Amino acid sequence: MVADANIATSRSRTVTVCDACLTAACCHGTSTCDRYRTSGTTMRTVAELDGLGLESPDHYRTTRRRTVEAGRSKS
Repeated sequence: MVADANIATSRSRTVTVCDACLTAACCHGTSTCDRYRTSGTTMRTVAELDGLGLESPDHYRTTRRRTVEAGRSKS
């Protein structure tokens, strides 16, 4: 039961993504789209991003997000 609850919670978690291409990689600057300079950001759930299938879930895993945020704070 606990594992099922964790899966449901992780799929409902929101992720910041590029509003032009809907990928977290673009938002984080690791792989940008053609419109990254003029696009903004939007929030999507992990379930929505999984359904779109535009990028690997590795780009919006919690551990990946922490790594990106840590890298930005050093700049």
